[in-house]
Amino acid sequence: MQIFALIASLLIISNLPNSVADDSKSPTYIWAGHIIITQLEGTNTFAAYSTKTGKWASHTFPDGLQATPFVSNSCVAFQLSGKSIAELVAVDENGIWRIHKLSKPTQAVCVPTIGEQLLYYAFDGHTHAFSGIQGKWDSVSTTHAVLSGKVGMEFVLVVTPTSISAFSAQHPAWATIKTTSKVKG
Repeated sequence: MQIFALIASLLIISNLPNSVADDSKSPTYIWAGHIIITQLEGTNTFAAYSTKTGKWASHTFPDGLQATPFVSNSCVAFQLSGKSIAELVAVDENGIWRIHKLSKPTQAVCVPTIGEQLLYYAFDGHTHAFSGIQGKWDSVSTTHAVLSGKVGMEFVLVVTPTSISAFSAQHPAWATIKTTSKVKG
């Protein structure tokens, strides 16, 4: 009897009229885990919704900056390009926009590598990492990195000929140990 009720419910739902007359005019969005993100039409503004807080929050990127979102279960990162990028922007799992001011603006295309709980960018001799579960950024100099980043589900490693630096989603601050020999990754 329950199977018939389920089939009847599915038939009713599948035959309901679509409330959007033209799907091509529906807003675009992406989601994963706790976060939904959409760009507001005709603007450089993005809005993020968190299932943890049940709220929307938005951020407007400067004119002349191209932003493309990448979403994981716990955070959103943006590939950024433009004449001058002065900050990196991420969204944590609570839907809060987190800004990381760069020590000096860059003209590099900033491409994130994103894991399940964190993300990082490596450019201009630095690696900038963000924890989506803690909502915090940190940076480390990676001028001589032989491995500019290796992302796991919960950590990022940066290996140089004389050190290993680690950033954890749970403890979002770079920790560096000096080594006496080259480290193989």
